[in-house]
Amino acid sequence: MSVQAYSYDDFKSVIGKLPAINTRPDVHSIRGIQMHAVTRAMKFPTTQSALMGYAGLILQPDIYRLSEPIPWQETPDPGRNFELPPNAFFTNTEISNRKHRFEQDKLERNNQENFKRAMRDAIDEAIPDEYK
Repeated sequence: MSVQAYSYDDFKSVIGKLPAINTRPDVHSIRGIQMHAVTRAMKFPTTQSALMGYAGLILQPDIYRLSEPIPWQETPDPGRNFELPPNAFFTNTEISNRKHRFEQDKLERNNQENFKRAMRDAIDEAIPDEYK
């Protein structure tokens, strides 16, 4: 599966404004924010789940497992640059495949970080300063 690049602005526009909490946060207002966030997170397919998208970052593992058999795992950081192990021999095809995998991993990691940043900003806007 090829990874599509999403910017912070892409995520921010789809997440939109979360339901505002005008009084002291309670279980109902927090649950409302969570459900809104989950439905928005599902709009972005990931390499881990085309159905649930980034909802795995929001849902508790037991809840997520009801929809997906494989638990959500955050994408590890592949590093800044593509590197081959020293003193190893690879064919051009192997190098090309490894470089492609690195680029896909890096793109998925960037998407994940952009989603997390957009979601944090949306939650920050929804919760009044006196309750943070």
